[in-house]
Amino acid sequence: MEVTGELTNFEEAYAYAKQVKQQLKEEEEKELALYQELKNKPSKTLDELYQLADLAFSVDNPLEGVKVLRQIISTYKILLTRALALFKLGKVQLAIDEVEQGVKLFEIATQRLSTALGSI
Repeated sequence: MEVTGELTNFEEAYAYAKQVKQQLKEEEEKELALYQELKNKPSKTLDELYQLADLAFSVDNPLEGVKVLRQIISTYKILLTRALALFKLGKVQLAIDEVEQGVKLFEIATQRLSTALGSI
């Protein structure tokens, strides 16, 4: 009786794990398809650029995400927009143990944010 109970629980756990694995695979495929669609789109909105950067970090190469964030920083002159991109870039630097560079980016972003909020 005990062996059957354990076997049933194992079978249920295995079936559940298989189902979750399939769902994760489907989500990854959706993310990859969206990433490719955004990447190939000739002109992108700011929101699409941020989405592209996030997707690049999760489904492609983090360097691609960094490129997109740098594109935002160089293209958009709105201080709040640039500050957000700088914060995200700073988080990336911290994640790869580039602490000094990350802190510098946070400081620049904070200055831009202060300037933007001061002008409101």
